[in-house]
Amino acid sequence: MKKGSIRILIGLMGLALVGLIIVQILLIKDSVDWKRSQFERSVNTALANVSYKLERQEEIKKIKKSRAGRKVFQRIDSLRKSSVFDLSAEHLGDTMIFQTDNEKFVFSSDIDHEGNSTAFTFEIQEISVDKDPYKELKKIANPFEYKDIWEEMVVELTSGGLTKRIKDRIDLQTLDSLLQEELKIWGIDTQYEFTVVDVSDNSLFSTVSDKPAGPELINTPYSVQLFTNELFDSPHFLKVKFPNGSGYLLSTMFPFLLISTLFLLLIIGGFYYTINTIMRQKKVSEIKNDFISNMTHELKTPISTISLACEALVDPDMQKSETTRGKFVGMIKEENKRLGVLVENVLKTAVLDKGKMKFSPEPLDVHELLSKVIANFELPLKSQKGKLEKRLNAKRHIIKGDKVHLTNVFYNLLDNALKYTDRSPEIIVRTFDDKEGLKIEFEDNGIGISKEDQKKVFDQLYRVPKGNLHDVKGFGLGLHYVKVILEKHLGQIFVASTLVKGSTFTILLPTHHESEN
Repeated sequence: MKKGSIRILIGLMGLALVGLIIVQILLIKDSVDWKRSQFERSVNTALANVSYKLERQEEIKKIKKSRAGRKVFQRIDSLRKSSVFDLSAEHLGDTMIFQTDNEKFVFSSDIDHEGNSTAFTFEIQEISVDKDPYKELKKIANPFEYKDIWEEMVVELTSGGLTKRIKDRIDLQTLDSLLQEELKIWGIDTQYEFTVVDVSDNSLFSTVSDKPAGPELINTPYSVQLFTNELFDSPHFLKVKFPNGSGYLLSTMFPFLLISTLFLLLIIGGFYYTINTIMRQKKVSEIKNDFISNMTHELKTPISTISLACEALVDPDMQKSETTRGKFVGMIKEENKRLGVLVENVLKTAVLDKGKMKFSPEPLDVHELLSKVIANFELPLKSQKGKLEKRLNAKRHIIKGDKVHLTNVFYNLLDNALKYTDRSPEIIVRTFDDKEGLKIEFEDNGIGISKEDQKKVFDQLYRVPKGNLHDVKGFGLGLHYVKVILEKHLGQIFVASTLVKGSTFTILLPTHHESEN
């Protein structure tokens, strides 16, 4: 895939991701707003019900305490005591009913559109024809007596509230119980505080303390007027505050918010993984193309050499000279050996990837192994006018490992030190004891490796970018092979490098005694 196509694809995917995130955030915001609105409606409805119940409870108390009301209840009690009927009471809207087996005593009031009582009525309704325990009462009672009693009761009820303070009319515990009950009915189960204030927002009493409530409670949006049917008294308001209101709303929405957040993170994670995969595959494709290009160049050179040597051997003039013919045969042999090494390196990497590399661990003297490898580099060093210094100072230099693979590791590192230099190579090989095992350092004065490339030099097929040049032979397999082999030996490798000045590769291997433990 071309770079332009990848950029367009990433751009479109990024735009889609941003759109999805915005939509998800808007949905979450709308859900929170709807939940808050539902909470406010529930609280306001609960407060209205508390006000209504509080007012009706006071009306019942007034009726029972008024002189005219007592007259009615005395008549009801006298009938009840005669065991003629049982008395029960119920409260429906603006009507209060005391019911016996045969009749109802009905107290009712008419409410105008502003919520004020405009008329009061009182009547006895007959509900059974089988028994009429009130006949004697109706006969004895003056037909206008009930009317007089009711008129007297209305006067007492409408004037009774004028002489009482709001603190005397409301019981704090009763108000708290009514409020708690109504809030639970509407599904609100969280801590609350309330206060009763007058028209000037002066706190009269509250659940917070005996002192006046603070401004947060006074200015709460949750408020309802008490005793709305009072004609002469100044209005009073019940105000409620929820200290943990926001936390309570979030807790009720926690499952939804959690699921939404998880989906959002999955979308972002999927986008990141997809983009990362695309870029990684693009990088792998570039590395493979570079590998094929280098491999073609590396293979082309020995093949061309062998082809030219074969053509020369076919020439009759060349066949006459044994010296010339032997030279070309030796050239073919060397180039064929080189081809074998190149193919072996590729096959070696394939075996490493499949995890089928065979190891034959045995006790090894690292100093002896290094000395043999270094001896094989004497001629290449002389040809490049270079020098190599050995500083084998480790006292514990016996390890347990595979001789062939460790020889290849040391060979690869020394070979890189020779190849990646633009001057006469100067190489130092050190060994010294470390608390974690044996340390081996390969220091050179080569071209160096940038910090960015140091993170990738041990990756498979990776080569330090130098453009489309082939002045340094290799496929990018060596250091990856080195890292894998050392990890198989429970070892590690590190690189420290500065551009132009050179590089130092440090190997850490457990000694034979430590590996056994």
